Amino acid sequence: MAAAEPESPVVVTTNYYVVRGASPGEIRTSMTEARPWKASFAFDARTAWEARCNYTYRESGGQYLLDSVEVKTKVTVTLPVWSVRMDAEQDLFERWWEYLKALSRHEQGHVQYARAATAAVQQRLSALPGFASRHELGVAVHRTVGEVIKEFRSQEAEYDRQTGHGMTQGAVFLPRSRRNGGPD
Repeated sequence: MAAAEPESPVVVTTNYYVVRGASPGEIRTSMTEARPWKASFAFDARTAWEARCNYTYRESGGQYLLDSVEVKTKVTVTLPVWSVRMDAEQDLFERWWEYLKALSRHEQGHVQYARAATAAVQQRLSALPGFASRHELGVAVHRTVGEVIKEFRSQEAEYDRQTGHGMTQGAVFLPRSRRNGGPD
């Protein structure tokens, strides 16, 4: 009987929303209108994650210590998918593909922050000392998890600032007229 593989502490799911069009302008308009978060978030893709922590503790010599720690993180990446028109020009296929690769690469950067945060929570909780009460231990766990998540959310915000939300990585899909003044 083969041993079951341990469950990954980070589960990544990718969702898609459909965009349509036969020109870059039509595709851009469709993306702007179709993205699920259009009223609250002005970007074509989104990565959201949340970490959950379960732990057990033991009492030893008047101290409450963590006995086991399990951190699980759910990550959801949402990307556009183009419902390709068969009459679209080859250049449009190529532009879309390059854009989608760059956009996906940028979103994978966010996934890496979620993975790093998960590992950091695990490590920092494992290093907690003993506490005089269960309550104090619980407060320390909650505080530690919150601090790590805040730290990594801040790093993610800086990542987005430095990359222009992926623009410096090539995640730009604009009609030529908006990119370099040419017709589209």
